[in-house]
Amino acid sequence: MAGVIEEAWSYWETIRGDDIVPLRARLDPVDIPGLLSCTILVDVLFDPLDFRYRLIGTGMDELSAHRLTGRRFSEIPHIEPDGRLWSDHETVVRTRMPLMGTVTYEGPNEFVRAMRHGLFPLSGDGRTVNKIWCVCEVSRAQIVTPSRRVADRAEPPGR
Repeated sequence: MAGVIEEAWSYWETIRGDDIVPLRARLDPVDIPGLLSCTILVDVLFDPLDFRYRLIGTGMDELSAHRLTGRRFSEIPHIEPDGRLWSDHETVVRTRMPLMGTVTYEGPNEFVRAMRHGLFPLSGDGRTVNKIWCVCEVSRAQIVTPSRRVADRAEPPGR
């Protein structure tokens, strides 16, 4: 079964049509209800290059220690211009092509083991990347609870 990133990639190809980069206006939340909670929409800022969180789906927002909507990457201490997250976004702007990768999770949820992201370029004019649609898959540790057998809970005879 395909994961959410593969589903997003297929949708991105559909909305791209014959354009080099699909128009942001073609990304319709009605078409992708199963992807909304794991969606992040990022503005691309130029001169100097930076990125700003425009929209963060509820599933992704819950994993963050702080509200990131409206914040620039350059304002967030653990996002470095020479780091993986920044460079992946920069690659998408430069190549105008989607990118999949694994990124380090920096947040309060101790059960998150890994994160994969798919970054999909979007445009206002069909050529220049001015937004990036990010879809994330989160791998979590399994929480194991001790099984309780009936015998373990039984009262001793005579009580």
